[in-house]
Amino acid sequence: MPLIQDLSADDDAAPAADSDSETQASVALDTCLHILANESQPLEQQYIDILAQLPPLESHLSTAPDVTSLQPRLLALLRPHAGLAPAEVYTDDDDTTPAPLPAALPGYHALSTKLLNLLHTTPLDANADLAATLAALTSPDDVWTTPESRQLAATLLADTPALSTAAVQLSVLAALKPLFASATPSSSTARVTATGRLAVRAHTNPDTALTPVWKSRAPAAPAVLAHVLSALPADALEDAWPLLLPPVLTLCDSTDVAIRTRAITLVTALLSRLEEAGSTLLLRTGLAEVVWDAVLPALHYLPPLTPTAQAVPLLRAAFGALRRLARAREPRERRKRAALLGVCIADGVVRGVQFAGENVAVAQVLIEALDGVLGDMGIWAVRHLRDVTTLLSDILANPFGGTCPELLLAALRAEQTLLRVCWPRAGTHAAELLRGLALCWGRIGDDGREEGDAEVVEELRRTVQMLGAVVGNMSGGKERWGALTEGIEKVDGEAFGGLFVVSDGV
Repeated sequence: MPLIQDLSADDDAAPAADSDSETQASVALDTCLHILANESQPLEQQYIDILAQLPPLESHLSTAPDVTSLQPRLLALLRPHAGLAPAEVYTDDDDTTPAPLPAALPGYHALSTKLLNLLHTTPLDANADLAATLAALTSPDDVWTTPESRQLAATLLADTPALSTAAVQLSVLAALKPLFASATPSSSTARVTATGRLAVRAHTNPDTALTPVWKSRAPAAPAVLAHVLSALPADALEDAWPLLLPPVLTLCDSTDVAIRTRAITLVTALLSRLEEAGSTLLLRTGLAEVVWDAVLPALHYLPPLTPTAQAVPLLRAAFGALRRLARAREPRERRKRAALLGVCIADGVVRGVQFAGENVAVAQVLIEALDGVLGDMGIWAVRHLRDVTTLLSDILANPFGGTCPELLLAALRAEQTLLRVCWPRAGTHAAELLRGLALCWGRIGDDGREEGDAEVVEELRRTVQMLGAVVGNMSGGKERWGALTEGIEKVDGEAFGGLFVVSDGV
């Protein structure tokens, strides 16, 4: 009898112990949230104090079968704080000093890794709050993430299929959209109605602060939007449109170059999803021009006003998005599409090289973009033939061009594309094109003296042969080409003779 009584007492004690553990965990969690809400202390110290409060929580979560009652508070603690985002720092282009990172980052990195590991050990309630919090930790562009935390968050998202349903993703977007209300009539969002269509008149919310609300309340919004775009089912794109486009356009108007770059990447991802789904939503809503106008100003972010490290990725993203936008705006009329892309050449490439052409990294991005734009325009690129031939010849003829073989290769490949798509008219500019090719050859020689020059030599020969074929196809072209090449060889037959050697595969 006493033995039975002792066993019964142990059974009664077990639930009591579990209850005490849960109570201690709940108290510890409330304490952590109270510490985080106390703005009188530096954020760095707050995370140090929070980490000291975690042991009861870790002990309970490692053994508890169900912690859904604690999940909302766990996620509130895990969510990135606005103070973790680096401040906008405007530096000179030649200032290579890295921007200082918030002192609180190491503490948050430790906390987020601990909490994510704990979430891996227990069943979770698959709701929009969980999806948004985990998505906030998936981007390598955010300083509050680490390779380990990104891996843990991505694994949780992948192991919980319910988080990728349309209902959850739409709920995430619905919670984000109010944080992106427009405060100025000049913003892109002011031209979009609540249903995601083109507004007849720009509208604003006078109660909205000029400082973006999302930066203080949801600093991880770009990462969350990127995740939603990748996870959203194709059949839910139309329902998500009025919730998705205004935040993306607001980010495109950001004064922070890094945020603007990410926003334009989001535009490209959105266009890719629409294209994959065969959707004409962009045209049906009349917002193609709004999106174009939101992306186009990025072509003007050039050194020295914009540091090279920020300008290069922004320009690369902007040209890619504009090329895809042109195809989406004019899927059938190639001439109209070429007119749009012509703005990228005149206002983007030509103007950019004139303004920042001495910056090799920027010049290379612009010429690589020119190559793609010329291919998209086709024969309609003849309108810009004179400007483009002069620009490319000047790059090839630059006496310091040999210090950057990558730029020379980009210019040669762009010139080859120009000859391929504009061959009916390109022959009229043969002398200008040959000027750049010959001067470039004279600097490098036909034996590839420097590392990387061998490829340049081969591309020079290939370009000359293409130019010769284009000129030879004109009336009296063979005689004209012969006169041009003879004149160059007369200057220095030994130096320039190798330029006209036939290369394999041309």
